[in-house]
Amino acid sequence: MSTTLKIRQLVPSDARVVSHFTQELAKFLKCPDGPKLSTKEIEHHLREKLFSGFVAYVGEVPVGVSTFSITYSSWKGPFMHSEDMYILQEYRRCGLAVKFLNEQFRFAKEHNLSRVEYDAMYWNVPIINLLQKVL
Repeated sequence: MSTTLKIRQLVPSDARVVSHFTQELAKFLKCPDGPKLSTKEIEHHLREKLFSGFVAYVGEVPVGVSTFSITYSSWKGPFMHSEDMYILQEYRRCGLAVKFLNEQFRFAKEHNLSRVEYDAMYWNVPIINLLQKVL
């Protein structure tokens, strides 16, 4: 069994993984109603490029996902809004969040985006500290 970490851009067939990790994120964020999108809707949105992101695998097992969308500033042009990031508990604090951020930065640079924007829940101190350190 491989323990090599691989990160790649999301494709429509990753919809089930995105849905699963989004449900897990909702639990973590204490949002009991959770997301409302079906796997089929997520697949359609990925196919239509309404959002994108990255998925991380260790061997054949998905261990995390980060999602983003491209939006627009009338002053600076297109930019990335980082939406969600969820990493399985046992893979947190192993550098995967930084790897996801670096993939987003790489994507933004390759696509000439004017900025990358992040939001975090006020109580999620670990991600706030990480963003302050990396950004």
